[in-house]
Amino acid sequence: MGVILAIELFSFVLSQPVLSLQHDKVFSGETVLGKIELKNGDFTKQISPSDLQIFQGRKEVFFESEAAFYDGNFYFYFYPSFNGNFTLKISNILYRENGTMKTENLEKNFSVIDGNSLSVKPGFIYYEEPILKIKNNGNETANFSYLSQKISPFRFRYFLFSKL
Repeated sequence: MGVILAIELFSFVLSQPVLSLQHDKVFSGETVLGKIELKNGDFTKQISPSDLQIFQGRKEVFFESEAAFYDGNFYFYFYPSFNGNFTLKISNILYRENGTMKTENLEKNFSVIDGNSLSVKPGFIYYEEPILKIKNNGNETANFSYLSQKISPFRFRYFLFSKL
């Protein structure tokens, strides 16, 4: 009886949506990447940028953001523009598990601090011929390569990549 209960409890934990951020502490202007993953079940409602609510204390703040569904998961990014302690909230995530509709609210705390950062626009690419804008928000040299060609070292403010 104890083994059956443990297996059922374990499967319940794995079926809930999980919210993760690339880092819990980020720099102002940095591209922050996140993911909402569902191990068992299917999402039944799209998550849009307007579903990503960011709060500083009780006050809602707005950062530029985007969301996309890919390979069974929701991915999103945003660009924090000022320092502080924040909470990302995503409410009413609808999903189906074993034929049953369920809803979940997710929260994740993160901090934005001063420092050298790199913003990449867009935060993810899902096009045949991507165009990528990179902005160095710091004063340090950045090294990059694209399609096996070395592009650095150099100091830059903006650089535009496009597939040739």
